[in-house]
Amino acid sequence: LTDWSHLGGDYGEVAGTSSELDNGYFSSEYTIDNANISESFSPLIGVDATLNNSLLLKFELKKSRTDGLDVSALQIVESYSDEYVFGTGYRIDDFGAIGHLNNNKQKNIKNDLNLRLDLSYKNTDAYIRKIEDEYSQLSNGITSFIIKFSADYVCSSRLNIRFYYDRTASTPKVSSSYPTVTSDFGIGLKLLLSK
Repeated sequence: LTDWSHLGGDYGEVAGTSSELDNGYFSSEYTIDNANISESFSPLIGVDATLNNSLLLKFELKKSRTDGLDVSALQIVESYSDEYVFGTGYRIDDFGAIGHLNNNKQKNIKNDLNLRLDLSYKNTDAYIRKIEDEYSQLSNGITSFIIKFSADYVCSSRLNIRFYYDRTASTPKVSSSYPTVTSDFGIGLKLLLSK
């Protein structure tokens, strides 16, 4: 600022405001319109275990928060998110031999079939907090229920096949939005070209 003069440290005054400085008002050389803080624990608590009988168990607790200060609007926008994930799975060893899918050249390859199922519940809230008016209002919020299923099969040392199905059902907490359901499914091939 061309009309800003330094008084010491990070403080100073704008030309013609010395009377305000006498009353305890200071100004900075830099103008900060907004500031944001984000924190995420993904996961905060996580357990992923494989039992002796090839059964898989999984639990995760994920938490995140975002705070945004808008100086010009005199408000703070806060967003919170909590997610609980419960998962299970099972590994079928040498599935190719059971289904007679392997041949003599694949005797040294373990054609395992890995099945995974994850169920998630996610809650997200967003608030607008007016500093000058001293009140808070829920601006947005969503509760989601998520299903993820996948099946991975080892065909050979170079080829893996994966089938997946994902479904997300979301319910808003404000009347301006509407419930949505999305589904994704498909088959993926993983080919290793290197030895």
